[in-house]
Amino acid sequence: MDIGGKLIVIIKENTFQKINKNIEDLLKNNTLDFYIKMPNNLFSEQNRSVATAIFGWTKGVPHNHNKYLHRHHKAYHSDLC
Repeated sequence: MDIGGKLIVIIKENTFQKINKNIEDLLKNNTLDFYIKMPNNLFSEQNRSVATAIFGWTKGVPHNHNKYLHRHHKAYHSDLC
């Protein structure tokens, strides 16, 4: 992917909490543009659900830790940043 390229992924919401050390490396070199929490029952099987989120990234642009992200139409400062 080229510098300035965009990436959107859907992953388990707590993935970055598990790899907290690596998130700092990601944010040094890339921008987390947005984070959208999906409904808890969106992915469910056998009465178990997985909390998922959509993350939007820009490659090669360091993250601005003072930037507010938007989720559910409300501004908030992400604890990932």
